[in-house]
Amino acid sequence: MASALTLQTPVDWHSSSQVNISWASTPTDPTFSLQLANTDEFHDTFSIANNLNPSANFASFQLGVVPAGYVSPVS
Repeated sequence: MASALTLQTPVDWHSSSQVNISWASTPTDPTFSLQLANTDEFHDTFSIANNLNPSANFASFQLGVVPAGYVSPVS
């Protein structure tokens, strides 16, 4: 679990597109993963990026096909 990681709100993400995300971190933050959560389904998540290096403070990746309803990023 990241201790001080702060995600910047993603903007203009679309299913099946190249996306960017940035964050602020501290030296003690461990690697982390990003998931989208479907708030209409109990504990239903969709993984979008794994093993991110917190000190990079940025990631760019191809977003897969995201089913409707997955809108909230969680880590």
